[in-house]
Amino acid sequence: MKLVRHHALVAGAMIAALAASSVGCAESSPETVHELVALIKTNPGKYSFASGGTGTQPHLAGEQFRMSLGLDLVHVPHNGGGPALASAIAGHTPIIFSTLSPGGAFHKGGQVAC
Repeated sequence: MKLVRHHALVAGAMIAALAASSVGCAESSPETVHELVALIKTNPGKYSFASGGTGTQPHLAGEQFRMSLGLDLVHVPHNGGGPALASAIAGHTPIIFSTLSPGGAFHKGGQVAC
């Protein structure tokens, strides 16, 4: 197995990408990210997360979240942040990773939590 070293700029870009993302969930039961993680771990294979598309910054943040915590989550790509947010609000996709701007108003309005 070959050891791959990460360049400092790449690692810094990943940290910046995670900091620029927000996670929300349409279900009202988890109020914190810790509660959401516990819920996912107790129900493996049940949860999926939406993003604005494959390879987008929210998708990569969701994958980093999934992989770093060892979660059983499926990515559901959408054609943009708007459709992903609509899917989460309608309850079709219980978790969404989004950029901070589109999801902020819905978080303040209580339509998505976490």
